[in-house]
Amino acid sequence: MVHTYRSERLVPPSTWSTIRDRSLELLLAISLALGAASLIVLSTGNPEAIAMIAGASFCLIAGGLATVRLLESLEADGVPGLE
Repeated sequence: MVHTYRSERLVPPSTWSTIRDRSLELLLAISLALGAASLIVLSTGNPEAIAMIAGASFCLIAGGLATVRLLESLEADGVPGLE
């Protein structure tokens, strides 16, 4: 008799890994776009807009990194309460 291993996890770790990788790619693209926007605004000489872009960049990057950490936790431990 062949025993097959059946995971008791609701969502397989490979799914979380794929979502995490896509999130990192999106975070990199957003960071590059915000950097380019900052340079364009800098060349126009509008310092108030640079501060706004810097604040938005900080918030988006911090949120993106928090999302990646959450996905790593879900990949390792699964969904709490469901698994």
